[in-house]
Amino acid sequence: MLAISGWAWLRIPRDPAPAAISKPSATANWPPLGSVDDRVTRVHRIDTVRALANEKTNKKDWVTQYHAVGSNYIEFVTAAARAAYEGDGAAQYYIGRALGRCEETNALYGDADSADQAVSHMANFPAFLELERREYLNCGKLRSENPFKDLPKRPGGYPADYWRSRAVESHYPVAVVAAALDSPGQYTPQMIATALATGNTDAMLLFGWSQATAAKATESPPIMAAAWVLAACRSGANCGPTNDVLPLAPCGAGIELGCTERYTAVDELTASLGSQDLDEANLLAQDIQRSMQSRDPARLMKYLPF
Repeated sequence: MLAISGWAWLRIPRDPAPAAISKPSATANWPPLGSVDDRVTRVHRIDTVRALANEKTNKKDWVTQYHAVGSNYIEFVTAAARAAYEGDGAAQYYIGRALGRCEETNALYGDADSADQAVSHMANFPAFLELERREYLNCGKLRSENPFKDLPKRPGGYPADYWRSRAVESHYPVAVVAAALDSPGQYTPQMIATALATGNTDAMLLFGWSQATAAKATESPPIMAAAWVLAACRSGANCGPTNDVLPLAPCGAGIELGCTERYTAVDELTASLGSQDLDEANLLAQDIQRSMQSRDPARLMKYLPF
């Protein structure tokens, strides 16, 4: 896969530094963003009906706003904080994503004294260097400012894990799928099917892409996983480089041949699957979309690979 091959190593500094991780390390240089300790740290560098009801109560399209701000996380978190506190599952989940992303960035570049030093290993990729430089600076801004200052004080503050947990409690579909992928033994296939049956395209995309990544590790054709990704993209999911669920950021920066800012998850799957497997995935994607119309979790169970 084109984009996947270029994603991980670009972010990792050549000099010894904390490894890229999906969750904050216990030995990270800083406490979790939004926690009480963080505020004094210096900056040196499922029920289908209920889930549907929660989605309909969302006053703003937080998904679109999250993707629109890019790495300007402070803008999004500040705008979404009150809605998240009052129970908006989408706001809760994407605040957790923003904070988690910055915890990863801070752990990755924890030894850097400046933005230029942090991204110096990307000198041969100026477009991506600038994206990562902004990421570093914006995560520093998110740490130095307090987007939750208007919320009631609570022990431990408002770190990423708090918002992720709140989003799961709100039965926000993407949060439920993400939690199930992180802790598979704690969530039944029925719970995952219930979250997917809401028709939330980001939940479908996250589920499909995660399953495709797992299948790639076992060198088996990710046909069913590809079908979920195709169904999500055709149903309106953001399947391009601006979606941080997908490792396509190098495409947005234009640093990899054959991979441009218009490159999508569909292109990635097309490049990685044989024609027969792709035809099968396309047929399954159509079946998933038809089954999704009923919003019945039972009709989706046969499309789950477990």
